[in-house]
Amino acid sequence: MIWIDKIDGVQRHVDDEELNQALKDLDTIKRKFLEYDYLYAGNLNFEMFKLPYWEYLFLCGNIDVHKKNIIEEGALLYIYVLYKEIFESEGYCFLYKNKILFEILKVSINKYTPDSIKKELMVSKIKYEQQHYENERLSDDFSIDELSENEKNILDNLISNDDWVYSKFVLGI
Repeated sequence: MIWIDKIDGVQRHVDDEELNQALKDLDTIKRKFLEYDYLYAGNLNFEMFKLPYWEYLFLCGNIDVHKKNIIEEGALLYIYVLYKEIFESEGYCFLYKNKILFEILKVSINKYTPDSIKKELMVSKIKYEQQHYENERLSDDFSIDELSENEKNILDNLISNDDWVYSKFVLGI
């Protein structure tokens, strides 16, 4: 039996069909980014992915360790790109539209315990995005010349994080 330990203490059963759909979706997300040389959230139609992928960080039970790792890494990539969309979006992004920003911000990432350095680094990069998502000046609407030195440093870090995530979570190197 496989389940998700939800934050409210409830265990949600995950059947094989759901697990396979999650694996398929997360693989589709990764393959979509392989079509490009960089991460761009706009390349993804978030509406076509229906499952609460952030919950899969808390899979428990009789699941193959390799499969669990693939799902967790895919979920982390998905969460990272959700936050990335905030910086790219000129309007109402998926996190806001679906009212999941704070669920992911406060609950999933803060409660998740990574089991590898790679996942731990990814969590730190997601938290960095979370820390700066409200700074509208970091969006594509502002030129680099309009930014303060601190904002330029933040933007440089965000770009560096994107490169790392692409390399480690998309290319797998």
